[in-house]
Amino acid sequence: LANDAIFVRTLDDKITYWNQGAERLYGWSREEVLEKAPYQILRTEFPQPFEEIKAQLLRDGRWQGELTHSKRDGSRIIVSSRWSMWRAPDGKPLGFLEVNSDITERKRAEEGLRTISGRLLQMQDEERRRIARELHDSAGQTLVALDMNLSSIQREAKQLSAQALKTCSESLE
Repeated sequence: LANDAIFVRTLDDKITYWNQGAERLYGWSREEVLEKAPYQILRTEFPQPFEEIKAQLLRDGRWQGELTHSKRDGSRIIVSSRWSMWRAPDGKPLGFLEVNSDITERKRAEEGLRTISGRLLQMQDEERRRIARELHDSAGQTLVALDMNLSSIQREAKQLSAQALKTCSESLE
């Protein structure tokens, strides 16, 4: 009844159980995959070497991460994968239970969001630079005009009070 893909693999990496969720997600029937290695079917891309994952499973009894798998139609999907150790009643390891949830659309949305965020930051930076250029150009023009006006006023120094002449000189500086 689970919507997630659930399968069991032995320690020698043979599929012994494949639920209907796995059939729906991947496109292969139970009969087509039993006794085959998941890698043959799914062409799994692991985030770390499989031997490291297996060692962690044997040590901790569980592992989780993201995997890339192939479906029957050849398309690639990303799954959130959770593995648990399958043990005999005496505690001896027999294999692994793997539960996979398709997160492909979520990962695409996250990538799209990262792209949009990056573009937004770039646009903000470009706009800041444009505004800075406009302010610089506008301020530069204003300062040149002010310099010309103050120089003109200073040329008429004999008609200015001492305070006005001092203010004009300070403003020119």
